[in-house]
Amino acid sequence: ITLSNLTSGSSNIFTIYGRPFANTTPRQSYISGSDGGIFLVDENGIPDKCQIISYDYLAGADGTFTLTFTPQPNQDYILYGFSSVETGIPEIGMVFSILYSVFGIFIARRKLIQ
Repeated sequence: ITLSNLTSGSSNIFTIYGRPFANTTPRQSYISGSDGGIFLVDENGIPDKCQIISYDYLAGADGTFTLTFTPQPNQDYILYGFSSVETGIPEIGMVFSILYSVFGIFIARRKLIQ
């Protein structure tokens, strides 16, 4: 899965939604990110329970991020759904708006006091 049009260098959370398919056999897959992270997931690891797996990552300088699923031999992995949410680096306009509000109030208050 490759995500694009991300804010360059931004903090994000990628969430995978899954559930067991057949409780009797393992369904393991390595999931690796383009940022170098890797972890092993067993889709059937918890019988009869849905799974929510979150992965924190930084978007690449080119505004992309890739997750690669590599199932173990003779196994597969069923991806039921995913989401990605940006969690860091606020919009620059919002930062200037907050700074203007804070310093604008400070300046207005100084004028009233004088």
